[in-house]
Formats: sequence, structure tokens, C-alpha cells
Amino acid sequence: MTPQSSETVEVDNSRMDHAQTMAAEQQRMAQVDSLLWTLERTRADLVAYRDALAEKVALLRELWTAPDSEPADADSADPATIPERRTCRRRPGHPVSVDILTAVDGHAPAPGWVVDRSVGGLGLWADDAEPVGSLLRVRANGAAEGALVVVKHCQATHGSWRLGCQFVGRMPWPLLRQFG
Repeated sequence: MTPQSSETVEVDNSRMDHAQTMAAEQQRMAQVDSLLWTLERTRADLVAYRDALAEKVALLRELWTAPDSEPADADSADPATIPERRTCRRRPGHPVSVDILTAVDGHAPAPGWVVDRSVGGLGLWADDAEPVGSLLRVRANGAAEGALVVVKHCQATHGSWRLGCQFVGRMPWPLLRQFG
């Protein structure tokens, strides 16, 4: 074994330090590339979500401005001759995002919107149809408590469903306020 001069040891140490620095730099560059890829994927997801939300908002605005319509009776009678069944005045307003849960089986909540409301019930816009007569629990997003309603009518509207729901029992004012 030949003794190495201090100059040779310094050069070898310098090469090792340089190699370690380069490896660390390559690792940081790989992390940056990974973060950039994740950022692009997240941005694309957000753009798709924004576009879908814009479509739903446009549809809700169209529903706000559309004249109220009740489901047609089987005999398609003139609407002027059908007596009003509501005992409480319906009040439109800004849509309120809600969770719709089936009262019986407790499946995961489905998203929906309250598009009109009264002290007697709610007009909901949902992605899924619900059978007339079914019990639902409707709660504003983030609320712990919800209202129990019975579906009175369900009609297809622009690829979604318009649900007319009646409260089961009398709803206290603080609970009603969460629906706008």
C-alpha cells in the first residue's frame, strides 16, 4: 500500500463531496418534478370541478328564473282549474347546498340544493330521483341536525331531479334558517 499525499486525499474528498452534492441536487430536482406533476394534476382537477360547478350554478339560475311548475296530472287538466294544494307560500332564494340522506337505510349523503322553501317544506334539486312517499333527512352542509321530509313529487328537470318535499311535523325556526 502506498502512502497517499495530503493533496491526493484532498482531491479524493473533494470528488466525494462533489458527487454527494450532485446526488442531493438530483434528488431535489426529482422532488421538484414530482411536486410540479402533482400541482398540474390538482390544477386540472380544480378546472374540471369549476366547470362542473359552473354548469350546476347556471342550471340553478335557470330554475330560479323559470316559472313555478307543478307536475302534470294524469289527465293533463288546465293548470288554472287545478286548486292550489300548498298551505304555505313558497319562497325562492339563493340555492343552499345540502346533504340528502334516506331516513331509513342511512346510506352516504347525496348532494343537493334547496331552490325554494316555505314553512311547510322544501323544493330540492338533486342528482338522483327519490320515490314519492319516501322519507328523507335534509341538512345544510356542515350542519349537525337536519329536517325530516316526505317526498310529495319528483320530476326530471334538465338531467337532474326536482323534488317537492313536505316537512314531517313542525320545524323550529333555527332549523328552518339553515335552508335560507
